[in-house]
Amino acid sequence: MTFHVTRAAVRLRRQRSEAGGLQVFIGTNPFNANDPPYHSHCTLTLAAPTADTRLLIGQALRGVAAIYRPGFRYKKAGVMLLSLSSADRRQAALFEPGDGARSRRLMETLDAVNARLGRGTVRFGTEGFQHGWAMRQTYQSPAYTTRWAEVPWME
Repeated sequence: MTFHVTRAAVRLRRQRSEAGGLQVFIGTNPFNANDPPYHSHCTLTLAAPTADTRLLIGQALRGVAAIYRPGFRYKKAGVMLLSLSSADRRQAALFEPGDGARSRRLMETLDAVNARLGRGTVRFGTEGFQHGWAMRQTYQSPAYTTRWAEVPWME
């Protein structure tokens, strides 16, 4: 879950936005008749809109703790950011958690290091260090409309 939140937060900062809430979801394989089905989600509201990965991870993990049930073989997990707003037009709150300027500098530094040295160079410990999974692209359709090299007559 932390991996998904981190990717979403980077995209959020790239478009200069902030999220006011998030929704986490988990589920089992609906097509496997041998395993019992389970799907759940949790919507969480943040005290103030943010693009700080640390705060988003904390909320997401609280949500997962609320919906996780042991004994199921989960196949799918994800996060959706809600109540998106522009970071440039944000009104500060009196009791806002954390230091906004310090948080922004930290996230800018993290993004700059990862942009320069490669995605995932600096990451949060809860993300883990090795991902034993990747997208399955066995049946990927050709990109005739987006790559000249894949147009049949160009070969």
